Amino acid sequence: METLAEIDTEILQTTNSSELLEMVCRRAIDLLKASKACIAMIKDNKSNILALYGFQDNDKVIDEFTNDKHLDYFDRKQSYAVRNLSKKNFRLLMPRTRERENIRSLIAEKFIVESDLQAILIVFDEKPREWLRDDHQLLKFVTRQIAIAIEKTNLLNNTEQRAKNFETLYSLIIICERFSHPHKNDIRRLLL
Repeated sequence: METLAEIDTEILQTTNSSELLEMVCRRAIDLLKASKACIAMIKDNKSNILALYGFQDNDKVIDEFTNDKHLDYFDRKQSYAVRNLSKKNFRLLMPRTRERENIRSLIAEKFIVESDLQAILIVFDEKPREWLRDDHQLLKFVTRQIAIAIEKTNLLNNTEQRAKNFETLYSLIIICERFSHPHKNDIRRLLL
């Protein structure tokens, strides 16, 4: 339980989205005692990896994942666990990456950010593995925290941008105040 609290705190304190997603991949690997993880958006057979961790060749993984036509498997359900990827149903799912990275099983959980952006956290292992109910629960916990943290990060970034905009407007008002321009009050009203 202490580890979950640490992860929760770490997720909520991270303000950079890229760092947050990579950290989540790292922590998911630790929690599930697996070897690799990625966070991706998969919609209508199109995918985009947002973060990954533990892979030997990130560029090749990204390329194959982005171009894989069999990722619709992940679009069907909320949670997934595949004990053995060498089974007939999964032979076509990222075959080069599976071979190169020695991937034999996976567990995944979808999550929603900002009410319409769907993403998925996928954790891979190098051996066939029976994923337990606790594994699913841990992954659900992590994905809920990711969604909250991403929304928090976006709100923080928006707030910072608005503060910069107000600072710029204030500077313009001060400049207008210094000049005795006949339309000074009109300009001031426009800026406020």
